[in-house]
Amino acid sequence: MTFKCGIIGLPNVGKSTLFNLLTHSSVKSENFPFCTINANRGILSILDIRLYKLSKFVHTTRIIPGNIVLVDIAGLIKGASRGEGLGNKFLNDIAQVDILCHVVRCFDKNDIYHVNNNIDPKTDIQIIHDELVLFDISLCERLISSLIKTSRYDKKKDVVKDITQTVSLLNNCLEHLYEGTRLCNLIFDKEEKVILKNFNFLTYKPMIYIANIDSISNNNYYLNEISEISTVDNVPYIPICVLSASESMRTKVKYNDIMFDDMVSFFEDYFNHSKIFDFVNTLYHVLRLKTFFTVNTQEIRAWIISKDTVAIQAADMIHSDFRRMFIRVQVVRYNDFIFFQGKFSAKKHGKIKIEGKNYLIQDGDILHFLI
Repeated sequence: MTFKCGIIGLPNVGKSTLFNLLTHSSVKSENFPFCTINANRGILSILDIRLYKLSKFVHTTRIIPGNIVLVDIAGLIKGASRGEGLGNKFLNDIAQVDILCHVVRCFDKNDIYHVNNNIDPKTDIQIIHDELVLFDISLCERLISSLIKTSRYDKKKDVVKDITQTVSLLNNCLEHLYEGTRLCNLIFDKEEKVILKNFNFLTYKPMIYIANIDSISNNNYYLNEISEISTVDNVPYIPICVLSASESMRTKVKYNDIMFDDMVSFFEDYFNHSKIFDFVNTLYHVLRLKTFFTVNTQEIRAWIISKDTVAIQAADMIHSDFRRMFIRVQVVRYNDFIFFQGKFSAKKHGKIKIEGKNYLIQDGDILHFLI
């Protein structure tokens, strides 16, 4: 289970710089539009101090953080849904991700090019919004047409029933898309959500606004505008001075190269001052994610999962054999493991539970699968 976040926005708003910051990459980032043509992919390693605290009580060979895949997608301009700029290439890249991170320029600087020669976050957001909606309208119309055609040739009762339900759902979506409403703002039942997920509608994906500012200031007019838009659109936003944050985080943190006391000090600074932590925290909240751990002398590892993940699904993430041969899973809560300084003492105090395949995993659970 790998979660993917797509970084989108107009050309030359700081998308690639943000991508480099979060993934410690060095993709080309220049002061002209369409510097990025092909989507760049990188790994955002989730810094979690719990990994290091666990290593105090289990001497391990390596520590592996949880990862989220980031995709730096080429800039979008007005008319992309009709093929303008990089057009459909951009929009098809978006279809492959789970969440959209929309970077919006919120600063004045004459020597940094803006594709519309005017700094206006509201207009910039509307351009992206309109292109995503137009793409979904086209996709929805094609799906409806294709399903109706299929129903003419396949007369099986079950097939006809499924197609009828799906077409009805898509017609409802199309009606709202014509009004400019993003599908993620509509209410669907569980079955409808499963159907929609298979179609990869762009406006059905959750979104975060990244307000790229030149400095953190309560008097930033553009930031105030983003805040208002965020409330209306029901989209969380994070103000980040991407350039200065990038300059202050040039050194990549490698878990196995830092002593424990140094890592604790780093994390205190990271949690208190880093906008990267705000970004990760917002990703977790919007995607409804949580983390479980596996702990042994070979490795201590964090696994990122959705909140509705049960034990048998977690077993499959580790290895398909774990799912196939699953018997039970031993569970100890992170806080109990730390308080009793390890699994042995936690077991003595009755803090290890044995659970079945439908156990709903909690954030911070330390799992040992019995196969």
